[in-house]
Amino acid sequence: MLGASNVFLETIKRGDDDKCESYDSETTVILRLYEAYGGHARVALKIGSQLSVQKAFVTNLLEDELDELNILRADDTEHTAAILTLEFRGFEVKTVKLVIGSKESAHSAPQE
Repeated sequence: MLGASNVFLETIKRGDDDKCESYDSETTVILRLYEAYGGHARVALKIGSQLSVQKAFVTNLLEDELDELNILRADDTEHTAAILTLEFRGFEVKTVKLVIGSKESAHSAPQE
């Protein structure tokens, strides 16, 4: 996480609606972040290229999608990382849902 020392990543977990027994179901990762000191903040959250992030959403605490986030792609030497920009008010908690695709589908997608 880049940009603000007053924002903390508190939780990383699988999405509540994921069906772990099915390989073709959507895989989601939930991130919960918060601003700790009562100030404003803007952070860039960089997700490594090991995860193929297809979509990202801000959700409520029940993981209902509220807004889709814009994903910026940063080219590393071999892979592409995803970067999400988030803005916080004082003591605000944000829940972010990442929709993860398989690495095979990301690499086998048609090139234009």
